[in-house]
Amino acid sequence: RICSFRSRYIPSQRKNAREVIRQIGILLMFFEEIREHVPSLSSSFVLCFSELHLTFQKIEFLLEDCTREGARLWILTKSHFITTQFRVLVRAMATALDVLPLKSIDLSREVKELVELVAKQSQKAKVEIGIEDEEELKRVIVISNQFENRFEPERCVIKKVLDFLDIRSWNDCQKEIKFLEEEIRLELNDGNARELPLLSSLVGLLCYSRGVDRKSTRLNSSHKRSS
Repeated sequence: RICSFRSRYIPSQRKNAREVIRQIGILLMFFEEIREHVPSLSSSFVLCFSELHLTFQKIEFLLEDCTREGARLWILTKSHFITTQFRVLVRAMATALDVLPLKSIDLSREVKELVELVAKQSQKAKVEIGIEDEEELKRVIVISNQFENRFEPERCVIKKVLDFLDIRSWNDCQKEIKFLEEEIRLELNDGNARELPLLSSLVGLLCYSRGVDRKSTRLNSSHKRSS
């Protein structure tokens, strides 16, 4: 299922997500050979596979978050946390692959070398925030501070952020607002208001953008009628 994320739109964390998907895609050959040619596995193999399965589940949940419709702006603001999660999971995958007792099973040398290659790549992989993600995150912080201090942000700066996340219409803004409002509701119900200022600021940003988009649409319609 993780490989199915290749066809999904990933607004931010693209590099990290695609690298993880690529590595797991390579491992599919290994799993298929195990299933077809190895009737039984040792307890040490089963333990390693259990660790891999748990790691893959967590990776799938993380990819679900990164591709979740309506949560694009929120995921961008959590870039540092999500990058750390990717880093931890990639290292966990590398560790599980590194201790696999490959010599104890009868598989082709090519497949074993693929597993060793992925283990090495996972261990050495630089899991970092993408340059574009970092730039857009800084813009969001600037915009949020302007809203907090009652300054009107530059529309072109907001547009750069929203274009980067492919939030381009009134409906797109509405989906993002609905998600953020649900997060606010959960925070209030849990009695945890730590993220409340940021969530409220993001709602303000999107409401402002939604209003500008609607106003622009009305002006264009009026212009067409008068023409």
